[in-house]
Amino acid sequence: TTTTHPTRSILDWPRKIHGKWRIGYYGRVSYERAPGLFIRTVAYLYDKQREQRGERGQQRVRHDKQPQSQSQSQSNSSTSTHTNADADTEGPTLDMDLDSIEFIVAGTGPALGYIIELAEILGVSSHIHFLGYVDDMQRELCRADLVVNPMARVSSGYM
Repeated sequence: TTTTHPTRSILDWPRKIHGKWRIGYYGRVSYERAPGLFIRTVAYLYDKQREQRGERGQQRVRHDKQPQSQSQSQSNSSTSTHTNADADTEGPTLDMDLDSIEFIVAGTGPALGYIIELAEILGVSSHIHFLGYVDDMQRELCRADLVVNPMARVSSGYM
């Protein structure tokens, strides 16, 4: 006989390590891989959480802000999908407390300084763990609950 299992949502999976979900960007931190989109998404989620909690005194972050050190080629190749955070007042609500999520950036590359500065500008640097170079990336990936792999543009079916 065969045993069937009910379909479950990924958020139902009991995979939390150390009591937190691990969501991360792993690998080379290059402009082509658009690591800024990951940082902007984290900032957007924290803005939504503050908005839902009704926290005042926290200024909404404009997600189109750029670090001063950003190269001109980066600004042309990878722009934010959220050009005005104030336009995002409607939309989905968060069903999860972000304190139960550990955001990770593991890897190095030419855009590392840019995303660290971007995280500081957007006010989320304290919510993201920048691990830098990781000797055993396979082990680090196995510890992840969700891997985010944005790309500035797709040129083929391969990454």
